[in-house]
Amino acid sequence: MDFKLSTSPIDRDRLLISVEGELDLSTADQVERSAGQAISARCPLLLDLSGCSFIDSTGLRPVLKIREALAKAAGPDAPMAVVASSEIRKFFSITAIDQSVHVFTTRDEALASLRARMSTPRNGESASPPDDHLARSAEG
Repeated sequence: MDFKLSTSPIDRDRLLISVEGELDLSTADQVERSAGQAISARCPLLLDLSGCSFIDSTGLRPVLKIREALAKAAGPDAPMAVVASSEIRKFFSITAIDQSVHVFTTRDEALASLRARMSTPRNGESASPPDDHLARSAEG
C-alpha cells in the first residue's frame, strides 16, 4: 500500500492528520512535520491512523514526539487523540503508549474526547461550550 498523509482543519482551531499505508522509518518524519501547525498554534490534534496498515517502533516515535511537543506548548493536558485499528491499538498497549496518548476505535469517539477535554476548565480558565461543528466537519 502506498503511503498517504493528509492534513486538514476540523474547524477553526482543531487539526486532523490522517495516515494511510505504512508508518515506519521512511514516513515517520512526514507525520511529525505535518503536526507542526497544531503544535505551534497549540491546538487540539486528531491523528487518524485507522488507515495505517503497518506501524513499527520508528512509527511510534512521531506519535510520542507530537504528544510531547503539544504538552510542552499547551500544557500537560494538551488535547490529542489517536484513532487506530485493533492491531495498532494492541501495539500501543504492548508498548504502553496508550498510557500517555488517548487512543480510540473511531473518529467520533476521539472527537468527543477532544471536545470534552476542551470544555473542561484548567487552571482557572472558564469552560467553553462543546462545539457540535467539530463532529460534523470531520465526518465529511
